[in-house]
Amino acid sequence: MSDTPQSGNSAVQPTIANARLASNRIARFCSQFTVAQPDHLTYTSSVDSACQFAGLQSYDMKVRGKKTAWRYIYTTADFLAWVPIMGGLGGGGMALATTDSEADPPKIQLDTELHGFCDGLGLAYGTDTKRLHPIEHGVWELKTSDLRLFGWFAAKNYFILHAGAFKVALKKFDDYAPYIEQVVECRKKFQDLPGPVLGGVADVISNRPRPV
Repeated sequence: MSDTPQSGNSAVQPTIANARLASNRIARFCSQFTVAQPDHLTYTSSVDSACQFAGLQSYDMKVRGKKTAWRYIYTTADFLAWVPIMGGLGGGGMALATTDSEADPPKIQLDTELHGFCDGLGLAYGTDTKRLHPIEHGVWELKTSDLRLFGWFAAKNYFILHAGAFKVALKKFDDYAPYIEQVVECRKKFQDLPGPVLGGVADVISNRPRPV
């Protein structure tokens, strides 16, 4: 007599059910990974090459272990010039920071925001990032407690940072207009870059798949 359990044996039903559940979870993970991951190395190398050729500065994300960046940030010279003014390199700027005693200093906020972006952390629309109007300009902002960082997506998961401001300087909708204009004008200098990517948040970023 065969030792192989018969399909009708109730004792093996939980095992079959568990196998199906695992299979569904694996399939779901693979689907998310396929959708979320940019198209292999050719995609990343071509966009990276275009940004580097344009003279943009790559944000050097420090990661632990062998994990690589999931998204990428490049900065213009104007953004780099703003950073020490903001206080990111030890300069002034704390007077414009929030009065919330629990908020990190602007430099820490900036580093944390850029690192989290590149690491592929989930971004909540409206809280962490937002597409600015007019939406046809394709200008986006990254947000921290005190900072607003403006730029555009040259490709999915590739954000070009060009300008920054303290939140307290943006009290009404019209206060955003100069920064939007700066980004649009700056983009004209980089005609060889792909983009800008238009559309919603799913069109411009993806999240790093997490273990299921």
